[in-house]
Amino acid sequence: MDQNITSIYNDSIEKLQTGSVNLHKLYVNIYTIVVPIIAIVGLFGNTASIAVFTSSFLKRHSSSVFLAALAFVDNLFLLTLFLTWFDQTASNILSTTIPCQIVVYVTYFAAFLSVWLVVGFTTERYLAICHPLRAPMLCSNRRQKIAVTCLVLFAAIFYNFAIWTTEAVQYGPRKWCLTINDYYEFLQIVTWIDTIISMVLPFFCIAFMNCRVICKAAIFHKKRQHCYKPTDSMKVKRNKHLTNKSQMRVTRTLLIVSSLFLLLNFPSHLARLYNIIVAPVSKEKYEKFLQQICQLLYYSTFSVNFFVYALYGKHFQKSFWLMIRSFKQFFGCRTEHRFSSVEKSTKITLTGMRSNTYRWSSDLDISRC
Repeated sequence: MDQNITSIYNDSIEKLQTGSVNLHKLYVNIYTIVVPIIAIVGLFGNTASIAVFTSSFLKRHSSSVFLAALAFVDNLFLLTLFLTWFDQTASNILSTTIPCQIVVYVTYFAAFLSVWLVVGFTTERYLAICHPLRAPMLCSNRRQKIAVTCLVLFAAIFYNFAIWTTEAVQYGPRKWCLTINDYYEFLQIVTWIDTIISMVLPFFCIAFMNCRVICKAAIFHKKRQHCYKPTDSMKVKRNKHLTNKSQMRVTRTLLIVSSLFLLLNFPSHLARLYNIIVAPVSKEKYEKFLQQICQLLYYSTFSVNFFVYALYGKHFQKSFWLMIRSFKQFFGCRTEHRFSSVEKSTKITLTGMRSNTYRWSSDLDISRC
């Protein structure tokens, strides 16, 4: 996954040596403002998504394992993105080799898992819509957990090269996280392999399955327009119809998520292929600037899923607001308990004061007599 945080360092060092210094300044201003917004908003949204998919009735729903894992992995990527932004704009926190290696490794790891988790829930929807008889056996939560575990193990092993091919290098007044020159040829080969397994292959898989699901959804909507005939099995047909309708709502939400993923990733993928194939022999003035803008679009894919769930997922909306309401009730009950305790103690104090006042006034009357 060559589209990673280390490219930011390389781009900053190069400073667009094609002569477009103004474009570089423009990008730095955009990067300084946009990246923390993407990171902070995405961290809050993905954390809320994890809570909904793991603590509500949606945890028993199909694709919940993939979606919860996707939100967690996206948070990992956004955390490394925020650290690199902070390193460049505020303090050089990645000035030693170990933090540098961890950030680069987690970036590769999270980016690979993110795209293949999208492939995972897209495959689940594809089987549920296009092969409904096989879906119950192939799309259980247990199988999803096994698939996620296999993806995690593969990514952890395959991308270990990011640890021993990266180091913190002194360049000018500060240190930068860069690849070691001795591994340049090796990284060229790894880049091509990573391009295929994390970009080309999943891109075509998602596009193919989305097209099939859209065709099936179109057929479903056509069938919905037909009226039911009055028969004894009307209730059974209606229940089946409602089930299919619910499935289509879930499918619509996940279809939007995967399609938005393709839309926001396509420019950066195109720029990446161009950079590998054409850039070594061609140096245009605005190429680097356009590639950097495509990178910002790529970063946004890690923070937009919560908004898609909240806008189009009715079950997600219901679970999210139930969770918010339960939090309010929990903290409200604790607040009421505190207020009631204070009120009770106040009443006891006032009662004591009244009794003492009564005794004091009685003593005065007796003394007067």
